[in-house]
Amino acid sequence: MELMKKLINRNAHLLIAMVPVLIYFVSCFLFELNGKSSLTIKNLIVDEVKKHPSTISYAFIEYKSQILWLSSSLLSIIAYGVALIWSSIIFARCCRPAHSIHLLVAGTAIISFNLLLLIKADSTNAIYNHIFDTTYQALRVCPLISLTMLNMVHHVILLINLLATVAPVFILIAISCAIASPTDTENLDLKFFVDRMNYLKQGIMIGSLILLFGLIHMDVWMQWPVELIEAPDIKDKVQSSLVVISQFWGIAYSLILISFYATAVYFWRYRTSLYLVLSSPQTDISAWLDDNGFTFSWHKHVLQIGTMLTPFLAGSLRTGLDLLPLN
Repeated sequence: MELMKKLINRNAHLLIAMVPVLIYFVSCFLFELNGKSSLTIKNLIVDEVKKHPSTISYAFIEYKSQILWLSSSLLSIIAYGVALIWSSIIFARCCRPAHSIHLLVAGTAIISFNLLLLIKADSTNAIYNHIFDTTYQALRVCPLISLTMLNMVHHVILLINLLATVAPVFILIAISCAIASPTDTENLDLKFFVDRMNYLKQGIMIGSLILLFGLIHMDVWMQWPVELIEAPDIKDKVQSSLVVISQFWGIAYSLILISFYATAVYFWRYRTSLYLVLSSPQTDISAWLDDNGFTFSWHKHVLQIGTMLTPFLAGSLRTGLDLLPLN
């Protein structure tokens, strides 16, 4: 029993990292339950896009959608790049050999599994249909989209999907390194614990931003074929159905962020309080923890809570295009 407690305590950062992974896979499983319906919706949207005649007005509408998508792609790519750089810096600064192997194995396994799902995805998958193929097939039948443009779009989407698979896992590994139990207990000080809490807060902020920008990009991508539908009543119905998809993933992303942050803060508060008990028993531990941000009081984490809720709020908008000033 004592050995089990030591193992759990030593590997608590790995267990905490599994919380958002579990929520993500549950979200994917539930979303995939509408795989058959997603194929029907895809075919209906593509058929409607085919009916739209090529006019000057149609060309300008499509061009606007194209520029909006490129803008959202730029946001996503830059955000993912920043996330990868930050994660690499934190990993190099915080990770010790005792933790690095386990974290790298776990991270590689998660990325490999996600890439396998990405490669194996086809028209039986709801995520594939709604979040990629509906728009891609609509662009294929749109007379205004050249083959060169379609190939460029495909390459950009592949790049963004790859970054979207890798970047969140990098952040997960970096934060897990930051809150891993210290191996060198002799040279510890309170600054160590404060710095690691700050890294946790930074990671959650960056994670929130990449999920927000990813959601905006997904919504703009899905809305592209909506603008190519001529009939107003059908366009409104299609747009309403796509907004629900954004709401689902906005809720899922915010749940992932909040659950990870809450468990990580709780664990790091516990680790810090143990250190204070041993090193400074005369200190008012509860007051010190509260004064330095090791608390669950919402007003101490208002910035983090606000950013963690942004995916939910963005998904609840009529369309993610509302968040882009170009619209």
